[in-house]
This record gives sequence, structure tokens and C-alpha cells, in this order.
Amino acid sequence: MRGVHASEDDETIVDVVWVGADHFTAVDVRLVRGRPISAEDVEQGRRVAIVNETMARLFWPGGGVLGERVYTSGFESEPYEIVGIARDHKVRSVGESFRPYLHLPAGRSSAIGLVVRTTAPAESALLGVALGALGAAVVGRLLESLLYGVSGFDPLAYGAAAGVLLLVACAANLGPAFAAARVDPLRALRSE
Repeated sequence: MRGVHASEDDETIVDVVWVGADHFTAVDVRLVRGRPISAEDVEQGRRVAIVNETMARLFWPGGGVLGERVYTSGFESEPYEIVGIARDHKVRSVGESFRPYLHLPAGRSSAIGLVVRTTAPAESALLGVALGALGAAVVGRLLESLLYGVSGFDPLAYGAAAGVLLLVACAANLGPAFAAARVDPLRALRSE
């Protein structure tokens, strides 16, 4: 098995993210080779990894990435075996260039971030606001004894917060919507 060693002066930053079994389905990123991280990998603490295309090209330019081992904390630690290659995708911002990414199975002690994919209609992203406001009002009433000079339920504050969240959601969707509207339909069909 060959290894890839970088000199002290030649450092490449690789972003690492701990993911669950359905991560790639939720973020709509396909694997170009290999297999996804399975629920069994996560539950049994298997040391498997998925790299993105950029990392595969950077460290294994001749191919043959699957089955290679990656050390995350020096050579004294247990390595992770690469079982898949994910398509490059943007993670931090739309304008970023593709960066090397290493995906490891989330363990029980990993920090948690949630990615939720739903098929529910957008009118429901409103039912959530209403239920959230109701829940905040109930919790506010329970915590009112701890507040000094402030009401546990301020309709103006809740309304303003809900309005700001709705404006942010609308603004976040306008950019991609305008970009999609400018694409020539025939060109989009050809690329599929």
C-alpha cells in the first residue's frame, strides 16, 4: 500500500466533517465511486471515510483511492479506510472553490448539526413559525419568574423575529431562483 506524505512546508488543509448514514442523500450529493457510509459503520464505529473528488485528485492523482488509508492524528492513530468518493460540492459558501473534504462516520460523542430534507410544501416552512412562536410563548411564560422588567410574551418581539426569519428565507431563495430563470432550457436539458 502506498502512502502520501507531505513535507513540513507543503501543508494542505483538509476539511473534516462527521456524517450520518443518510448525509449524502440529505444534501443531494452523489457518490462517483464506492459506497456510502452505512448505519452499521456508524453504530459499530468502523473507521471508514469518504473523500471528495478534489481530495482524491490532489492526493491520489493516479486513481486507486478506494481501499487507501487516511490518518487524521498522525501515524500512531488508527487509520480510516476510504470506501467512497463523493462528487465535489460547495459547503461553506456559493462562491467558494472546491476544497478537499474528508467525511467520517459520526460517533456517539460527535458534535451534532442537522441537515433536514423534506418534500412538504413550503406553506407548512409557515406552520413551523406558528408552532415555534406558540412554543416560545409557553416557555416564556414558564421562565417569566426569572425575567426582570421584561414580559415573557411580547407579541411585537415575536412578530419581528418571525418577520426577519421569513425575509431571510425569501432572500436566500431569490438568488438561486433568478439564476435558474436565466438558464436556457435547452442547455439545461443537454447537460442532464
